[in-house]
Amino acid sequence: MNVDGVLKHSRVVAKPHAGIRVDDKIQFFVQFATVLRAGMPLMEALKLCADQSLSLKLADLIRDLTRRCSAGSSLHAALSEHPRIFDFQWVQVIRTGEVTGQLAEVMTQLADYIVEAREVRGKVVSALIYPVILSLVSLGALIVMLTVVVPTFADLFASMGGKLPAITQAVIDASQFVTSKWPTLLAGAVAAVVAFRAFVRSPSGRIVCNLFLMCVPVIGDLICQSTMQKFAMNLGLLLRSGSSLLEALTIVRGIFGGNPIYAGGLGQIEHRVRDGAPLAASLAKSGLFAPILVNMVKVGEESGKLAEVLGQVSAYYKRKVASLVTRVTSLMEPLIVVGMGGMVAVLLLAIYLPMFSMAGGVR
Repeated sequence: MNVDGVLKHSRVVAKPHAGIRVDDKIQFFVQFATVLRAGMPLMEALKLCADQSLSLKLADLIRDLTRRCSAGSSLHAALSEHPRIFDFQWVQVIRTGEVTGQLAEVMTQLADYIVEAREVRGKVVSALIYPVILSLVSLGALIVMLTVVVPTFADLFASMGGKLPAITQAVIDASQFVTSKWPTLLAGAVAAVVAFRAFVRSPSGRIVCNLFLMCVPVIGDLICQSTMQKFAMNLGLLLRSGSSLLEALTIVRGIFGGNPIYAGGLGQIEHRVRDGAPLAASLAKSGLFAPILVNMVKVGEESGKLAEVLGQVSAYYKRKVASLVTRVTSLMEPLIVVGMGGMVAVLLLAIYLPMFSMAGGVR
C-alpha cells in the first residue's frame, strides 16, 4: 500500500484555504499567545504564526505585520491597518497588553472572548434559521398559488359563467393583480428595500429603528439582554487586560457605535465617571441598564473585583439570551405554521367553493 499517497488525502494534515475564517483568527491568537509565553521574541513568534496559518490570506497579512513591526511599528498600530480583519476592540485590547507587558495573557483572553462571542451569535443565528426558512417557503407557496394555480382555475370558472363567491373573486383579483403588475411590484420592493437600508444607516434612522425594536415585546427583551451581555463581556475583558475604567468605557462606547442610543448613554456615563461619580450610579442614572447589572457593578466596585463580577454578569446574561432565543423561536414557529395553514386554507376554500356550487347545480 502506498502510505504516502494515502496520507496526502487523509485528514491528518488540513488543507490550506484562501479566505480568512473566524477559526483562523482564533488559531492565530492562541498560537501567538502560546509561543510568547514560551519566551519566543515577537518577530519570531509572528513568523512562526505566519508559517503555521492555514489561511493563505491571513499568512500574508501576518507577514505584513512582521514587516511593519520590524520597521519600528507597534503591534496594535500594525493591526489597526487592517480594520476589516481585526476589530477595533481587539486592537485596543492588544494595545493595552503591549502597554502593560501582558501581551501573551491578553491574547489568550482575546481568543476566549472571540469564541464566546461567536457562540452567542451562533446560537441566535441557528435558532432563527428554521423560522426564516418557514417564512420563505410560505412566501414561495403563496407566489406559486397566485401566479400558477389560481389563474388556471380562474379560466375554468370564467368559461362556466355564473357569479363567484366573494372569497373566490377576491383571490382571483389578487392573482390578476400580481401576474399583471409583477414588474411594478418587484421594482417597488427593491426600491423599498434600498430606501429602508438608507434610512437605517442614517443617524436619525438608526435611533428610530433601535427605539422601535427595543419597545417590541420579546424582541426588545432579546435586544436589551444581548446588550447587557455585550457590555459586561467587553468591559470585563478590557479591565482584565489592564485598561483603566475611563479608557475601557471609551473603547466600549466605540464598540456600541452602531447603536446611537447606547453610544450616547455611554458617553454621558464616561463623563460622570470622569467627574468622580461611581460607575454603578452612572449606569443607573442613564436608565439604559438593567437593575441586576447595576447592582452587580456596585458590588464589584465596593469589593474591588469589578472585572471578575462583570465576567459573572456576562455569563448570567449569556444564559438568559440563550433561553430567550429558544423561547422566541418556540413562539415564532407555531405562528408561522398557523399562518401557512390559514393561507392555504383560504386559497383552497376559494377554489373549492365554486366547485361545490357547480356540483349542487348538476344534481
